Amino acid sequence: MANNSKRTFSQFRAEAKVEPYVIEDSQGSDIVIEAPNTDQLFRLAEGGGSPRNTLEIICGDSFEAVYAEVKHLPIEAFNEFFEDLMGHFNMGGSVPPHSGGN
Repeated sequence: MANNSKRTFSQFRAEAKVEPYVIEDSQGSDIVIEAPNTDQLFRLAEGGGSPRNTLEIICGDSFEAVYAEVKHLPIEAFNEFFEDLMGHFNMGGSVPPHSGGN
């Protein structure tokens, strides 16, 4: 097998560029959620656990700002937000376990 098709992780990183998910908070400021990385995916696969833990893993550094907005939402609104967030990152649109979704 010829080795002329050598790839690099830099190539994969560049090809997989996903735009962040941006949502406006109740104060009119943008919350920017970066695309999940492999470690976050592994942590989810190993048992994200509660809906809050799942959200924390996906949102990363933006979790506190997101949680401040979603913690008092009706469950239907949270489920819509979560499905939109996950869909944006091509991670399916399933609501987290035990969140009241279908």
